[in-house]
Amino acid sequence: MPLDLPPEGAASPRLSDLDSPDYRAYLVGKHGIEHHPDLHCHTLGVMIFSSLEEALRYADHLESVSRRRPPLPPGAA
Repeated sequence: MPLDLPPEGAASPRLSDLDSPDYRAYLVGKHGIEHHPDLHCHTLGVMIFSSLEEALRYADHLESVSRRRPPLPPGAA
């Protein structure tokens, strides 16, 4: 079953609810989690995980860190 992100302007999925299919789909799409069946692993960037659950927990951790940090103003990078 393919995972779909909520349409533009739709309500955000509940944050940090890894049991929520909407939040899981949000994490997969936002963080580019990919499944590699030949290698029996999932990747998120250069990180390799043995299961989708591990990759989702790591993506959820990234989300929690980004929520705690205020966004940078434009041009301050």
